[in-house]
This record gives sequence, structure tokens and C-alpha cells, in this order.
Amino acid sequence: MKITSYTFKDLFIEDSLRIDYSFISLSNRNYQESYSFTDIFQEVTSNTVNDIPSGKFRYCQIGDVDSNGTVNPVSLDFENEDRDFENVDYYKKIRNNDIIKVKKGDILISSIRPNLKKIIYIDETKEDIFFTNAFIHLRSVDLRYSLINYFILRDFFLNDIISVARVGKGYPTIKFSDLRYINFDKTTIDKIYSNGEDNFSIISAKYQEIQKLLQESITRFDFCNEIFSKKFFWDLSEFQKIKENRVFYRDSSIFVNSNDLRMSFHFNHPIRSYIISTLQNQNFELLKNLTTERITLGQSIKPEEYVSDGMFSNYYYVSMNTIKTWDFNADEAKLVTSEYYLSNYENKSVAMGDVIIARSGEAIGKTSLIPKNVEGIYADFTTRVRVDKNKILPEYFYYFTLTDFFRSLIMTDYSGLQNKNIYPKNLGDFPIPMIVLEEQKEIVRDIEYSMKKEEQKKEKAHVVYSEIIKLLSAL
Repeated sequence: MKITSYTFKDLFIEDSLRIDYSFISLSNRNYQESYSFTDIFQEVTSNTVNDIPSGKFRYCQIGDVDSNGTVNPVSLDFENEDRDFENVDYYKKIRNNDIIKVKKGDILISSIRPNLKKIIYIDETKEDIFFTNAFIHLRSVDLRYSLINYFILRDFFLNDIISVARVGKGYPTIKFSDLRYINFDKTTIDKIYSNGEDNFSIISAKYQEIQKLLQESITRFDFCNEIFSKKFFWDLSEFQKIKENRVFYRDSSIFVNSNDLRMSFHFNHPIRSYIISTLQNQNFELLKNLTTERITLGQSIKPEEYVSDGMFSNYYYVSMNTIKTWDFNADEAKLVTSEYYLSNYENKSVAMGDVIIARSGEAIGKTSLIPKNVEGIYADFTTRVRVDKNKILPEYFYYFTLTDFFRSLIMTDYSGLQNKNIYPKNLGDFPIPMIVLEEQKEIVRDIEYSMKKEEQKKEKAHVVYSEIIKLLSAL
């Protein structure tokens, strides 16, 4: 156990009387000479977007960024807002002024969970992207060192950023005012700046190499669309054309024949009937007939049923937050007590091969395939699909959920205005394209082979990134 003594005077260095160990330790660290955070960085406040962008534009939230600083923005167009089912929540955020503009050389830091390393450098490929204001927006005081400062923050002072973050009952959060408590060793910074000028061109070239590798990447959604459409002869061009239709006619009889009189624009959009008819014109089966157990909602939880500090547990609470990246993310999952797990094990537990679907809110329709060695209870805002492996492979079904066809079914079948919901009964009536198990295995192999090649690109980019850090470390 490490014990450090501080005086009461040490606690008054910050207005809100922070007494967390990591913050006080950082604040009492003394360099012989130092630069303050604001000597190196300034906060950008003149980033307001007064008018909603016209035409097509790209927009990026924190969830659209990975730990490598790679962004995967969505493409939006307010002229087509009423027919863009998948991105409704993005438009709402932007109308509420959750949008900022950036310039080349700027640096963005996620204000939530900075330990996830979601730090972005704005190069020429990103300067036309709009971002959520949930990022802390920085600009180097000396613009010559913008790229170097980015690497300094990400890899040399990341622990300092984590130390000044505020940790309450939820996730760690950070503001620019917290960053001001970070100081940089003047000797180190001066050495990097002065000795690094000859190497700046090398670092810049390596950074460009990384970006080229990452920009050439193809997403798993693209692979799934390509391979499924090729197998089942889907016409994705026709699909896109119908999806963009803004004006259409519906006979009043369709409302009379509807049990719940669903009259919303998205539910009655032609794209829904197009997808269903396309799937039903080939060999298909309703999802509810492909499961070994009923498709059900998850289990709610009380605060005291989470594991407290000092307690041990291997049981996860599989919430929407844990699958927001379309994979199960154990780092995002809270642990639950063994009593809670065992009392809900019979009907609400997850097992390898289960597909969990977010059924509500912003994450609606996101899915994840539960990997091996994961024990947990799925949350009440998620739905579990446990398929019959004698009829359909879990991987095959999961990859189908990543196609535009499945995602559009979700976004045309949800109900609710303020809070979107998709229910097990609706999911059970979705048609699933069916082929024999051997052919399903071929599709799974093709998709995973393509994804493996993309991972190799990321691994190569990581090697180049390590070369940059090694070069800077030597300075």
C-alpha cells in the first residue's frame, strides 16, 4: 500500500476542493521549470455553427471515434431529414446546437471517459467534418507544433489527462478548466521542439501513411451488404433509390387492416414493403421460427445489485452501452452481484452465440454477438435472440443484422416519438433469408476473411504509429 501525506493547504489548490489521490498527486508534482497547459494549448470557443449546414455534410459524435483517433462520421442532409430513418437522433442533436466546426491542426479530446483515448487530430481529411460539442476543442498556441502536440497529449501525457478527470458515480468526465491543472516539463518540451524539427517531416510522412491505411479501410457493414446482396441478388441501387423517396401514396385500406392503426411515415414507407417482398420472394423464415427460446426483453436492475468496490464478480450486465460498437465491450459493462446473476440466470442470462439487440433510444437496432466466456444478464432495454443452430448459424444471423436490409427494417418498424422502441413481437416477424448451413458457413467465412484483411491494415498502421512514438521518445 502506498501512503502519501498532504497538508490541508494542498487541498485548496482547486476551487471544488478535490481530494482524489490522482489529482492531488499530479498537482503537487514539481518540475524545475514548466509550461502551463495554456502555454501550449488554447481552448477554441469560436467554433459555433450558427446556421444548419446546407446540402450533404458529415457529423461525428464521440461514439463514432475509436481509441486510435479514427473517425467514422455519418453523412447527413437536412433536405432529406424526413426520410433518413437511421439518423433521426443526429438531426435532433444538431437542432439543439450540439455541433461545432473545426480547423486543420485542431485537437479534440472526448469529455467523457478520457481513458479510452478518443483524441482526434484534425488533418485535411477531417476539417470539413462537424463534431459534437461534447469534445473539448483545443488549438496549439504555436501552430507549427500542432501534430507534435497531438502525439504529446495522446502518448506522453495521457495519464495526466486521466488524473485530472472527475470520477463520480458514473463515468470519468473532463472539462478544459480541469486540463489547466496539467503542467509540462519545460526541458522535455523544449528538447522535443528543438531537436524535432529535422524529424517533423518524417513524423508527418508516417502520420500520412497511417491515415492512408485507415482511410482505405472498408467497414464490416460494407462487407455484409456486398456478400449478402451478391448471394441473394439484392439490388442495392434500387434499394437506395426507394429509400430516398419522400412522397408516396398509401391506400387507406392498409390502416384498416392494421391491428394497431400504425400511420407513421417511416412504418408506411415503401422501403419497408420493398425489403419484405424481396426477402419473401426467396427462401425465408420468420425469425420467431428460428429460435430455441422466445425472443424476450432483458432484466432491470437496482443500484445495490451492481458490484461495489472491493467485491469480486465475473458477471456482466449487458446493457445497450456495452454493444454500441456492434461488439460486446467488456470495458463498458458493469459487474453485478452473484445473487443477482443467479436469481435471473434461468430466463435472462446470455450465452455464447446469443445475439443481443438494442431495442430503444439512440442505440436502437445495434447488435452484438456474445463471445465465449461471457457470463451475464442482458438489460431491460435490450432483446436476446437465441437461434436454433440446427437451422441457422448465430454468426450468419449476426452478420445479416449488419446489412442495410435488417437495419432499415428496424428503423421502419419502431414505435414511439420521443423514445423509439422495437419489441420482440416485431423482431419475431422479420423475414430472414435462408440457405443450408454449409452455404451459411461460406458467407460467414467470406465476411470474416475480408474483415481479417482489414485488421491487418490496422495492425500495420499500429506499427507505423509505434515508430512515431519511438522517434519522439528518442528526442
